[in-house]
Amino acid sequence: MFVDFVVGPYKLTAFEKNGLKVELTCERDNGQPNVTVINVNSTNSSATTMSEYVFQAAVPKVSEKKKNSFLCF
Repeated sequence: MFVDFVVGPYKLTAFEKNGLKVELTCERDNGQPNVTVINVNSTNSSATTMSEYVFQAAVPKVSEKKKNSFLCF
């Protein structure tokens, strides 16, 4: 998802199922405008304990045309 002209952090729920919720917060780095900082927050709202939880992310290549857009997936 590309979002242009975002002011402040952009927050979205990337996954929510069986009590597991994964939220991404994306924002530009103030010192490096070509860098997007993505923070991940994972929460478990179920009554059972989750073990061996692994979060993996793949970052796609971005074309020159889209480099000036705010990338959050």
